[in-house]
Amino acid sequence: MSTADPEPFEIKFEDDDVALGVRLPIAPFGDALFLAPDISEGSRSVLRELIEPWDDLWPKMLKKLKNEFEDYGVDVELGRDDFIGSIQRCKVGDYMSDKSKVFLRLEFDEPPLWDFFLSGKRIVHFQPVF
Repeated sequence: MSTADPEPFEIKFEDDDVALGVRLPIAPFGDALFLAPDISEGSRSVLRELIEPWDDLWPKMLKKLKNEFEDYGVDVELGRDDFIGSIQRCKVGDYMSDKSKVFLRLEFDEPPLWDFFLSGKRIVHFQPVF
């Protein structure tokens, strides 16, 4: 990433909930917002774990998404503000927690959801959720 690396920031929602988010580049579409569950140090930490390898992860994620859109006949054109990304740390005993550190979900206007299980720069597992 550039010398102006993104930093997590607080986001207040209409229902007065507060979470941490970060805007990351999703080339060639601009930037996208990724949200952690709350404003804890754990949320700040997991966002930083996404920021660091992002330049290596996003091209792999984009390729997988495009292939799966085609395979499942999903009509989604990726672009700015087309999805919400949520991220959290994998908890011991949860699905794929023995292989991944971070769970990232992309939610578009239309189903399915797209789940990525990540460990550093690697996509450990990827799946649509209908």
